[in-house]
Amino acid sequence: MAQRNRVDGILINTIDTLLDEIQSTGLPFVLIGNANSTSRFPRVSSDSYEGIKKALEYLYENGHRDIAMVAPSKENLNPAKVSNRVKAYTDFLTSHSLNFKEEYFFSCHPNLKDGEELAISISKMKKTPTAIITANDLFAAGFVNEAMRRGIQIPGDISVIGVDDIPLASMINPKLTTLAKPKNLLGRVAAQTIISVIKGIEVKQNNKLPVNLIIRESSKEIKVKS
Repeated sequence: MAQRNRVDGILINTIDTLLDEIQSTGLPFVLIGNANSTSRFPRVSSDSYEGIKKALEYLYENGHRDIAMVAPSKENLNPAKVSNRVKAYTDFLTSHSLNFKEEYFFSCHPNLKDGEELAISISKMKKTPTAIITANDLFAAGFVNEAMRRGIQIPGDISVIGVDDIPLASMINPKLTTLAKPKNLLGRVAAQTIISVIKGIEVKQNNKLPVNLIIRESSKEIKVKS
């Protein structure tokens, strides 16, 4: 449809986008998400870097020092491909003089099954992290259910933080502490941006919207070990 010029502009809500093909249509377009893109095209996204740092600082202020991070499988520690989420984690460790522990960094698919499998793996560790930031809420739900089934108390033994604030986050027991992306605002800003682009009005190239930390029952304060 776009190639037949039946639209005035395109909003692209995906990471794996064929930008060259879209650009060849000659139509204006705006990326939604894809905050790590090095392209010159305008994009609107949630600020995952600041969101993850906000969650990490919250955990640190509540006594946690052994904090695990779960990154979606496409995100890793390759300096050329490192994501905002992973960079926030490594920057946080550096700023607080905490050592990066390979055993506390996980790369998984962001789904229920992988959350369950990680809980099984962590239950077998000699020293478990006191807190974990997961790939998303669905992953966190799988992790929480399986961890508790294996005798790991949430948040008594491990505090858990999800990402997205989907309805399930406030329905599971314990209710999930999570990072809430501004989905409605994201859509409005993206729509306003594409309209401006169509009209030839200059727009912000990388518009990052703030992420909120929603504190519920799956995280708690612990005593800092001396």
